[in-house]
Amino acid sequence: MTFDQPPNYGKPAGPPPPPPSPPAPPVVDSTLAIPMYGAPPVRQPQYYVSPQPQHHHTLDGVRLATTGVRVAARLIDFVLLSLVSFIGGLVSSAALGSEFDYDAYRTTSGAIGLVVALGSIAYFLYGEVVFGTTVGKIILGLKVRSFTGGRLDLARALKRNAFVLPMYLGSVVSSMIVLGSDQDIVGALTSLTYGGTVGILGSIATVGLSIALIVSISNSPNLQGYHDKMANAAVVTTR
Repeated sequence: MTFDQPPNYGKPAGPPPPPPSPPAPPVVDSTLAIPMYGAPPVRQPQYYVSPQPQHHHTLDGVRLATTGVRVAARLIDFVLLSLVSFIGGLVSSAALGSEFDYDAYRTTSGAIGLVVALGSIAYFLYGEVVFGTTVGKIILGLKVRSFTGGRLDLARALKRNAFVLPMYLGSVVSSMIVLGSDQDIVGALTSLTYGGTVGILGSIATVGLSIALIVSISNSPNLQGYHDKMANAAVVTTR
């Protein structure tokens, strides 16, 4: 034992403990310029996904017609019927003649108005019951049927088209007032005024009901308006 070594006091000699490790340096997020300890969060790329159109179907898998196409088909039908009414007005004017034969004009215009009004109602009912469609629906590839399949009967077709009755029944009343007038031209013009007022009010009622039905179709998960639900009907595409 030399004097250069300190006494051991019976304990075994060993290596000195390692020094403590230095703290990890902060990781700085370059996008935020904020010091962060640990790994930065992984940013997922953002992609814009355009919404896909949803096609609604009946219980047996037939695709339902959208609101816009249905409105367009009904407008085509109204335009066609308006053209028929316009032609009827020309015939009535021809009956008046150069001699202003008002009796002939009154009889002709009243009869034509009555036929056009009742024929317009029959057009929608007959078309949906017999063929399941109308001219406007044929042009745009639509068909009216039961929601579970099959054609509508007359009662259900009447429920579907009841909203057009105020307009055409107004024309019926107008024509009957004109036909029932046997007064002179002043009295007949008064009858025409009353009849025209009834027709205008009926048309306004039909327009208001049509707007309500368009909203109900758009808000329905099955694209059924109130009139469709009453008739348990659906308008489907054929193309």
